[in-house]
Amino acid sequence: MKKKILGFLGAVIGVMIPIATVCGQAAATPPAAAPAEMPRFSPDLAEVVKMVQSNKSQDEMITQVKTCPRMYNLSATDAVNLDKFGVPPKVVLAIVEHDRVLQTEIFKPAPGPETPAASHEAAGQGGAKPAKYVKPVSDSVVSRPKGTPPPTDPKPKRVWTSSIIVEKAPPAPKLELVPKSPGHDFIWIRGHWSWKTGAWTWEEGYWSQRPGPDIQWMDGEWARHGKGWIWIPGHWR
Repeated sequence: MKKKILGFLGAVIGVMIPIATVCGQAAATPPAAAPAEMPRFSPDLAEVVKMVQSNKSQDEMITQVKTCPRMYNLSATDAVNLDKFGVPPKVVLAIVEHDRVLQTEIFKPAPGPETPAASHEAAGQGGAKPAKYVKPVSDSVVSRPKGTPPPTDPKPKRVWTSSIIVEKAPPAPKLELVPKSPGHDFIWIRGHWSWKTGAWTWEEGYWSQRPGPDIQWMDGEWARHGKGWIWIPGHWR
């Protein structure tokens, strides 16, 4: 009887030991990490992330960014999300510079009045009598009512912070006293901190005329990227 009991216990122990070993290995193996969910990037920014995932070189990505025919409209949130996906800082700076250059081309001022030389050249080609050239009168000569300010320059000021990664966090924005708007189609461009000569410098806000009725201004802001901060300039869209 004792031999039967000992034999039964030995069989049970022989079955339980492999089961315990398998369970221990399963517990020691960490669960597989869930793949990072793609944020709601624009199609062009999503292409940049795909290049990172395809192990493209930094130079290849920068070349692709420079040839994009559209603005990326990069925001601070986009910059933070690009950092999470391992997009190099130099590629983000290339995106910022690409948008700045493309915006300058889009809102390039119309050509000025025709010069006398251009009028004579056109007359020589077409045979028509050249139009009389009238020299524009400077603002200082125009008669205005006393106390009336000169017309405001409709072109926005080009205040850009250098495209660099700053290790120090920017200070809190200053409180600004917004002067009276010069017109209903003007937008207040708020001031911001810029990094110049190794120190933070405050850029004052100003009024800028809207380039078109359906165009909105997107404020610039500092965004965290990698080990530093990058300035995402404001832009019309």
